[in-house]
Amino acid sequence: QDFDIGLGDGWSFISDRQKGLLTVVEEMLPMVEHRYCVRHLHNNFKGKYGGRSLKDKLWACARASNIEAFEVAMTNIKEENEGAWKWLTEVPFHHWTRSHFKTESRCDLLLNNMFESFNRCILGAREQGVLLMLEMIREYLMRRLQTKRDEMISWEDKKFTPKIYKIIEKNKKLSGSCYSTYAGYDEFEVTTFTDSKYAVHLGNRTCGCMRWDLCGIPCQHVISCLNRMGYSVEDYVDKVYTTANYKKAYSGIIYPMNGHMIWRRVV
Repeated sequence: QDFDIGLGDGWSFISDRQKGLLTVVEEMLPMVEHRYCVRHLHNNFKGKYGGRSLKDKLWACARASNIEAFEVAMTNIKEENEGAWKWLTEVPFHHWTRSHFKTESRCDLLLNNMFESFNRCILGAREQGVLLMLEMIREYLMRRLQTKRDEMISWEDKKFTPKIYKIIEKNKKLSGSCYSTYAGYDEFEVTTFTDSKYAVHLGNRTCGCMRWDLCGIPCQHVISCLNRMGYSVEDYVDKVYTTANYKKAYSGIIYPMNGHMIWRRVV
């Protein structure tokens, strides 16, 4: 109710797959995309099917960004251990593999690391009574928001955040191993050095590998097409990654308060 997200349409949640959460999310937000943290999924999986080989193959399934790659990865698991394959088939694919994620959220996250990081930051606060815990968290967030705003000063003149530019540069290097053939009307066929082929549509912002669809950042196949046409890569990065939107995310302020200090922070 506080976030006013209705039935959850257009939102993506990620959780550790606790049974209580599964039930309440399904009942209260039937339209939300509910993903499972793959690290937690693997923790359950390895209880019956341990070993590095199966772990790597499970992650290959989770990271697969299209159906074809996912099916190949699942076949590899089945060939090694049919029981492990059957265990995974009983977990709905749209909860844990990129190949079945929705593309509207422009997010391909498989882990809830950001939540784990926040949890570590408030470990000391969680050991306190309710009021002191809330006060410690309030002060932490007040400082955190301003720290992020201070970081933005050095790249305010950039269209996108530094992390996005790093991903773009990485994909530009990978695009050197791709050859694009222009079919017309914004459509291309891209061949890689492994002889894989991907259909790219610049107008619809789609690529056969599905990475561009999922996160909104042009993959190496797309960049190969953009280079062929002399187009700017920046023009094809989703607007969610602009510095303007980053500023909006941290524009709120937790206001200072008068009152009696109930704890002393050691700097």
